[in-house]
This record gives sequence, C-alpha cells and structure tokens, in this order.
Amino acid sequence: MKKTLRILLVEDSLGDAELLLLHLRRGGYQPESRRVQTRAEMKTALESESWDVVVSDFSMPSFSGLGALELMKEGGYDLPFIIVSGAIGEETAVRAMRGGANDYIMKDNLARLAPAIEREMREFRGREERRRVEAEIRKLSLAVRQSPVSVVMTDLDGKIEYVNPKFTELTGYSYMEAIGENPRILNAGTMAPEHYKELWATVTAGKVWHGEFHNKKKNGVLYWEDATISPIVDDSGETRGYLAVKEDITARKESEDELKSKTKELDNLNHDLHELTLEITKVEENARKRFAGLLHDDIGQNLVAVNMALSSYVSATASSDADCAALVTLGEAGDLLQETIDSIRNMCKDLYPVSPYGERVMGSKGLVGALMWYAGNVLSPTGIEVDVDACDIVEELSDEYKQHIYKILQECLQNIAKHSSATSVKITCSLSTDVFRISVEDDGVGLQDRDCVVDEGGTAKGASIGIRLMRERIKAMDGTLSITSKIGIGTCVIAEFPMP
Repeated sequence: MKKTLRILLVEDSLGDAELLLLHLRRGGYQPESRRVQTRAEMKTALESESWDVVVSDFSMPSFSGLGALELMKEGGYDLPFIIVSGAIGEETAVRAMRGGANDYIMKDNLARLAPAIEREMREFRGREERRRVEAEIRKLSLAVRQSPVSVVMTDLDGKIEYVNPKFTELTGYSYMEAIGENPRILNAGTMAPEHYKELWATVTAGKVWHGEFHNKKKNGVLYWEDATISPIVDDSGETRGYLAVKEDITARKESEDELKSKTKELDNLNHDLHELTLEITKVEENARKRFAGLLHDDIGQNLVAVNMALSSYVSATASSDADCAALVTLGEAGDLLQETIDSIRNMCKDLYPVSPYGERVMGSKGLVGALMWYAGNVLSPTGIEVDVDACDIVEELSDEYKQHIYKILQECLQNIAKHSSATSVKITCSLSTDVFRISVEDDGVGLQDRDCVVDEGGTAKGASIGIRLMRERIKAMDGTLSITSKIGIGTCVIAEFPMP
C-alpha cells in the first residue's frame, strides 16, 4: 500500500513537476501536491495547509530555492527541504546546504528523490521526537525546581546526586554541599535504627516506602518530614537509583502535639468533673437517705401517733355530749393530717427506697425486689403495666453497682410515669460474654422534651440533669448509655457495662 505524502512543490515548470511526482509514485508514495512559483504563493500555501516535505527548484524566473529557504526560516517552519535542479555547481550546492537545505538532487537523477525523502522524513521524525522529549525534560525539570516539596535523587549506594531548591531552602545545605553526601547528614538521632533498616529493605526490594522523618537542619533546628521514597527503574527493569519526595510537616506535627496536650488536659478535667459529680451524687444520696429517714422515722411516725391519738379522742367523744361542731373540726383535722402523712410517705418513696414499715427495701428484697416495689408504687397509679426480666447474677453485684443501677432505673421509671403516656414497660437485665446489659423499653409517645435532642436515627442526646446523671453513673461502671426514641412509638434506654 502506497504511503500518502503531502508535498509542496516550488517549481515553475509544470512538466518538471509532473515528472517529479511520477518518480515519487514509482518510489512507493501517493503524493498530494500543490505547485507554487512565487514567494507570495509559497507563503500562502505554508500558512493555509500542512506539509510533509518541500521540494524546490533552485532557480526560477520569479523565485529561487534560496529564497524559499529564507521564507521558511522567517516563518519558523521546520520541514524537510530538498532542492532539485537541472544544473548546480558544487559551491552553490554547499551554499544551499548551509542555508538549511537537507539534500539536493539533479533532475537527471530523480530516482534518488524517493529514497532521499524517506531518509529526510525519518530524520525529521527523529528530530521531532527529540524536541518533544527535550521539552518534556525541560518542563519536568522546571516542575521539580519549582516544587513546594523537597526532591532528592541518590545512586544505589545512597549518595546524593540531585536536590531541588526546596531542599536547600529547607535544610540550609547548598546544592554543592549536598551532592555526594548521604541523606543521613539530616539524621537528628531521634528515630530508632530499625526505622531506617525497614526503609532500605523496602526500596531495595523494588517497593515504595512511605513514612516520616524527624530530621535536623544544617543550623541544628529539628523538623518533621513526610517522605515517599521509590526506586528509579530504567526501561530494562534495572534500578538505577532512588527518588525521595519529602514534605515539611513540622507545623502539622506541632498542631497534633498541641491537640494531644489539650485533649489530655480535657480528659483530666472530664475525669475530675466525673469524680466530682459522683461525689456530689453520693452526698445527695446520703442527704436524701437522712432526710427520708427523718421524714419517715421521726416526723412521719410522730404524725402517725398524733393522728392515732386524735382518732381515738374523736371516737371516744363521738357518743358524748361534746360539741358536734368541734368534733367535725377535729375530724377534718384528722383527714388533713392523714393526707400529710400520705404525702410524706410519697416523698420518702421518691427520696429513697424505704417501705411504709421502715424496712430498707434494697437490703431486704434485693435489687429486683426494690425495682418491683418502686415500679409498683410509681407506675401502678398511672395504669402502666411493668414486666421485669432479670438474671440471678444481678444480685451478686456490689452494693455500689446495685445502687447505680437502681438510680438509673428510678430515673427512667419517673420519666415514663410523668411524660410517656405508655401502657407498658419492659425492664430486662441480662449477662452476655461478661457484659451486663440493662434495657428499659416503653410504648409511649417518644421523647419530646426540649431538654433532649433526638437525631434522624432516633438517638437521644440528653441535656437534662437526669440524663446527665444517668450517664455519669454508667460511666462510673466503665459502661455506656444509649437512648433511642421514635415519636409515637416509644423510647428504649440501654445501659451496658463490664462485669466487675
């Protein structure tokens, strides 16, 4: 198959042009040509179309081969240029070659034209490829020199062969000071030798290594770098050296250290706050216990005694001639006194789990019994059914843990009674793989309290004091507390902690 050749002919003789094209066809080409005779025509042809080669007669009435060469130089056209002439002296031929012609051929030897064009086209493609590669190299070199990160190239022994300006700017070592040295001139001595052994084992195995360096500048200032080091492999697969691209991350590391320091301070503050909260909670519980005992054992019992005496007096005088109005007044006072006694008992229930008969429910009935007793007192008046499913091991927990669990459940039941409009509550205590799990689930209206924020997934993040105290209590047991709620469906509180 013949090769297409776009050829610009600078020729005044139509016959000579046809003869030239004939020899090209014989030489295996399918020429697409345009013939011009003047400088203006040639200029228009070069500007309007693309060409593979220019073939020019040396001497014409209105133009010349040297004039054509000059026009191509002026326009910056780099194309194979071959002169074809009927008669040309050696001196003229040399002048033409010096002027930029690639070859000259006598018109009586046009058989050389096709091979000459083939050769010049091949050399032209070679020149184009070299120019392309050189342009890429210049561009790459410019990019490396202007790179905002350090670039270092070493030979197989680790001796530095190249560093870019960023390296010299960062380290303080000049280009000449760095060349021939080993990158260990930057070693600050703060990293373990194994770090560098692992690096070399990786790159000598033909792999890419990525890590950090704690290095030292020429002036002794320490700095951090994030580095990627890779083998430089040629077309045959042989490793010729190593390339390191390194970014100064000192500012980032300092920010990370500061963040760690602040985080540690915050953790310490949180720990102190947690301890303080627990201490306040203990003080509050002791105060509740003492106050509940005072109300129940002293004030409550005294009021009961007064009420009993008042009732006896009213009964004893009911059949006598005592003033009926006075008896009515005494009866009303007795009713008011009984209401006061009932109110005190209810306050005691809220303050601390103490039965109406003074026995300590937690101690006598255990945690489950105390929960059943409290749930019955709090939820029964609302008509909410309670189901408690607890494993036996719950009673083996320490008094402190049982007290935390009781208070968590107490808070849940109080909220359910006051706000949920639920019809049933399920309390479950279970043990699985050394993790104790407590769940309280109701079928109420869901969390709508302004003190609780419920996200799209239904998770509640409490801002109320009650929820905060629940979280502090579970935190004291190294556990977690989660609250999920759906409007119109209900709320589920789950507390989990490792078995002590």
